[in-house]
Amino acid sequence: MSEQQAHITVLIGSPRGIEKSTSARLAREITVGLGTANWTSEWFHAHHVLKADEAWEGLIASMARSDVIFLAAPLYVDSLPAPVIETLHRLVQAKSTLAREGTPSRFLALLNCGFVEPGHNQFAQLMLQSFCERMGFQWADGISLGGGGMMKKRVREALQLTAAALRDDVLIPDVVEVLTRAPIMKPWMYVLGGNFMWKRQAKANGLQPKQLKARPYEVS
Repeated sequence: MSEQQAHITVLIGSPRGIEKSTSARLAREITVGLGTANWTSEWFHAHHVLKADEAWEGLIASMARSDVIFLAAPLYVDSLPAPVIETLHRLVQAKSTLAREGTPSRFLALLNCGFVEPGHNQFAQLMLQSFCERMGFQWADGISLGGGGMMKKRVREALQLTAAALRDDVLIPDVVEVLTRAPIMKPWMYVLGGNFMWKRQAKANGLQPKQLKARPYEVS
């Protein structure tokens, strides 16, 4: 790290924002660990920086002095949320204003999806790696979580190990991937829970569970 106080920029890509989103809750597991090591941090919401010039300028200023740039976002249809993609496009256009002396900033991505298998995040992680190459950032790691970002014990351990690696300016250990790659629950439990949810919503709308299989517009 530089001789100056280490700094991290956190960009949250969930429409629920910084206060209530799962993405922000997961991100705090990492920034809390860095805060105890006297790191400074600034948080931004992708949806907000696209609408407010002052917020956008604050993001640029924070990134320009960051040792680590940290994006936490949910997966939307095997991709990143549209406001996150638009923010990345604008950052590429503003690349010249993000020049940083010394070692390039490290970029960490933390994505969560509603499926039990975290592998669904793979395509979005590749998008972010391509963004890093365009920007000249160092790719620190792409952490993928399934199960809607459920904070299980092994997930918390993985995030704490990630924070320690960032703090010590070392490679994020392989055990982080080991701890996060397994499905958050058994697939049959996910299917059972999903079927229960659909039946409950059908009942709430005055329908019988068997009507869920109806195809009213199917050509006979």
